[in-house]
Amino acid sequence: MNDNIVLINNNKYGATELKKLHKSFTLKGLIIAVTIHIALITVYMLIGYINQSKAKDIPHNPKLPVIITDVQ
Repeated sequence: MNDNIVLINNNKYGATELKKLHKSFTLKGLIIAVTIHIALITVYMLIGYINQSKAKDIPHNPKLPVIITDVQ
């Protein structure tokens, strides 16, 4: 790709620098966004795994419920 960018009467606001650097900024932003999403999904799944393993440690009541009926 051609690195020489020619802009006519548009050098006031740094457009030349932005056009040269926008690909690296986009790539860095994409990498950061993907990393944050992966980290959040990992934390969510890890919390679910911990809660599931703690639920196995809680003893359940093995007794059946008592059913009361009316005798006539």
